[in-house]
Amino acid sequence: MESKSIFLPSLEEPQRHVEYYLDDGNVIFQVEATLFKVHRFFFVRHSELFRSMFSLPSGDGKKEEGQCDEHPIHLPIVTAQDFENFLWIFYAPNFGEYVAPVEKWCSILGLATRWEFDGIRSLAIRKLNEFPDGDIPPVDRLVIAHRFQLEDWLLKPYVSLVCRPAPLTVDEGKKLGLEDVILLCRAREEIKHREQLLDRNQEIYYGTRVNEPLIERQSVWNAVAHLLGIPEIVVSSRGNTQ
Repeated sequence: MESKSIFLPSLEEPQRHVEYYLDDGNVIFQVEATLFKVHRFFFVRHSELFRSMFSLPSGDGKKEEGQCDEHPIHLPIVTAQDFENFLWIFYAPNFGEYVAPVEKWCSILGLATRWEFDGIRSLAIRKLNEFPDGDIPPVDRLVIAHRFQLEDWLLKPYVSLVCRPAPLTVDEGKKLGLEDVILLCRAREEIKHREQLLDRNQEIYYGTRVNEPLIERQSVWNAVAHLLGIPEIVVSSRGNTQ
């Protein structure tokens, strides 16, 4: 391969990014119609993909890409906003202090996954895990889990959707896709069947229904885990998994 660019340039006249066109930068990227001049060091150090790309020869008689505005390195299938979010990791005002909304971390996680920045991928996942359940609805958690192969994220939102009284909305079903919708329907039916059996057995043995929330909670988690094909877990009295 003789060229680093694998993407046709935008037809718009490129403009320099206000914040991330640095005087002392040593590589220029074009994303959509925006030019970014940053430090190659970060890309070489943290990504095998970029390390390999920068090791490619520029080709006989060709000006090396990434050294001037007229010959930038074009990044494929990326938005300027996503790339700006990604660069924020390297150039955060307070290095090591990363506070951002869910959407920004998902944007960063997307590029870190695509470009094999394993350390930044781990950071983004860790930061997303810090958000309380209320900040990331169950359907969105499942979408994120599937998109970025986060297997540890699957069980909890599945259980939340199985146990909630309301069925999936049309919009939620579109987000999740047919496979997840079918899986959730099967799980809801199985839990409903188990509850009916539990009620019937309690009536037979005790003459009335006995309140056993921990047993019921454990049953729900394990039923969903069984449908997902993942190991069953132990649920504490506070609803936490162990």
